[in-house]
Amino acid sequence: MSNSSSVMRLALTPGEPAGIGPDIILSLVQKAHPCQLIVIADPQLMRERAATLRLTIRITHWHKTHPIQPQ
Repeated sequence: MSNSSSVMRLALTPGEPAGIGPDIILSLVQKAHPCQLIVIADPQLMRERAATLRLTIRITHWHKTHPIQPQ
């Protein structure tokens, strides 16, 4: 079944910006997931942490009207 209603959304927050949470989220989003991951965080913080970790990320600003898609 490929309709968007069968895909769940999962919202994540990194917690303390100076903690390990941003690193964990960046590691998590490097892999495919059957749900849509929505990260509620400062985009600049996530870009800077990704650069430090030498990870590539693509930040898309989410809106509730966007269709649900797997990660």
